[in-house]
Amino acid sequence: MDLSVDVKEWTARLNDKERHFISTVLAFFAASDAIVNENLVERFTSDVQAAEARCFYGFQIMIENVHTEVYSLLIDTLIKDGPERQRLFRAVEMIPCVNQKARWALKWISDKKTSFPERLVAFAAVEGIFFSGSFASIFWLKKRGLMPGLTFSNELINRDEGLHTEFACLLFNHLRFKPTHEVITQIICEAVDIEQRFVTGEYRGMNCQLMKTYIEFVADRLLVALGCTKIYESENPFDFMEMISLTGKTNFFERRVSEYAKANIVCQAMAERTYLEDKTGRNFKHGKFRPRLLDLALSNSSEQIKSTTSRAFQFLSAADTAQTTAMPALTELITLKGIGPASASLLLSVYTPAEVPFFSDEAFRWVMFDEPASGKGGRGWDRGIKYDKKEYEAYSVRVKEIVERLRAVNGEDEESMIGAKEVEMVGWVLGLERAVLGNPGEEAKEASSSVVKKGEVEKGKPKDKNKRTVQEVAEVADPGGEGPRRSKRPRK
Repeated sequence: MDLSVDVKEWTARLNDKERHFISTVLAFFAASDAIVNENLVERFTSDVQAAEARCFYGFQIMIENVHTEVYSLLIDTLIKDGPERQRLFRAVEMIPCVNQKARWALKWISDKKTSFPERLVAFAAVEGIFFSGSFASIFWLKKRGLMPGLTFSNELINRDEGLHTEFACLLFNHLRFKPTHEVITQIICEAVDIEQRFVTGEYRGMNCQLMKTYIEFVADRLLVALGCTKIYESENPFDFMEMISLTGKTNFFERRVSEYAKANIVCQAMAERTYLEDKTGRNFKHGKFRPRLLDLALSNSSEQIKSTTSRAFQFLSAADTAQTTAMPALTELITLKGIGPASASLLLSVYTPAEVPFFSDEAFRWVMFDEPASGKGGRGWDRGIKYDKKEYEAYSVRVKEIVERLRAVNGEDEESMIGAKEVEMVGWVLGLERAVLGNPGEEAKEASSSVVKKGEVEKGKPKDKNKRTVQEVAEVADPGGEGPRRSKRPRK
C-alpha cells in the first residue's frame, strides 16, 4: 500500500478539523474490527450449525485481521506524534464516542440471555450502520481527490464489510425463528442514535445533518434487507455514495472501481452512458457510428481490458490529480478499441468526479466559449468539436482553473460541493437551456452584457477572460441563437 502521497497531503492539504475526524475514524475502525472478530470467535462460530456459515465466518475472521492491520499501518504512517498515536490505538478507553459504540457492540457478546437471531441483527447493525458514516467520510475525501492510499484501501474494505452485512441478512432470512419486527426495529434505531451522535461530535468539516440523513438512509436499507419496513424514509444525500460503482445499482453495499474487478469495466462504461441517458435525459449519441462503439469495446480481450484499466487507474491513484491532469490515464484508456477521449473521460470522472471532468459537448463549448476556434465552426455554442486528446486537455485545464477559483472564494466548508463534475453539469444545463428554449430575446442579451460591463466598471479595468467566475462565464455565454450541435463524425 503506497502512502507516500497521503503523508504529504495529510499536512499540506488537510486542515486540523479534517485530520481530527479522520484520525478518529481510523481509531474506531482499528478497534471495531477486533470487536467483530471477538464476537465471531467467542459466539457466532459456536452458535451456528451450518457448515457453510462456519466456513464463511472463518474467512471473515481472516479478512477482519487484514483490515485491522491496514488501519494500524495507516495510523502508524500518518500520525507522527507518539502520544497521539497511542491514544488512537487505545481509542476504546481514551475516546468517549468510540467507547460508546464499542460498549454497545460488546454488550451483545457478553449477553448470555439474548437469542442468536437478535445478536445477528445487532452485528449486522455494527457493520452496516456503525461503519456507514465512517466509510462515507473517507469517500468524501475521494470525491475531493485527496489521500489516494487511504481512499483506495477504503474501497476494498468497504467491499468486504458490505459482503459481511449481506451475509448476516441472508443468514437471518433463513432462520426459522426470528425476533418480531418491533425488536429488530428497536435494535436498528439504537444503532442509528449512537452513530448519529458519533458523527455530530466528530465529523467537523462535513455537513453533519446530511451525514445523519445518510445514516437513516442506510438504516432503512438494512431494515428492508431484514424483512422489515422503512421507518425513516430518508433519501441518499450524497451523490458520491450513489456513484461508488459503475454497475448502475444504488444500494449501500456498492463499491467503486478497484483491483478486485476490472475485467468488464469498458463495457460497464458504455452501459453507464446508457444509464445516464435514462436517468438524466442527457444524449451522448454521435451519429450512426454510435451503436458500433459497444461492439468495438466488446472486441477487446479481457486481458487487454484488465491490464489497460489497471494501468490507467494507477495513474490516478499515484498522481495528485488536484495538481496535474488526468491525461496519462486517459491516454492509456483510449488505446482500447471503441474508447475515445469522451468515453474514457466518463469512466475517469466517475472514479474521481472532483478532479476529472466528463468531455460533454455542452460543457466543452461553455468552458471554451471565448477561446480561439481551432477547427470547423466558430466560437461559443457554434464551436466544432473533434473529440481528440488535445481538445480534452485544454478543456480539463480550464475546468481545473474554474474549480480552483470557486474553492478559493467559497472557502473550506463549501469545498466539497465544488468539483469538476459540478462545473460540467453547469455547462450541460446551459447547453440544454439553449436547445430547449431557443432565443429568449434581446432583453436577455442586453441584461447579460450589462452585468459583465458593470463588473468591469466596478473593477476599474477590463477583466482578464481567464479570471472569470462561473456566473460571469455563463453571462458571457449569450443565451440566444441556435441550440448546441452534435458532431456526426465517427472517431477514426
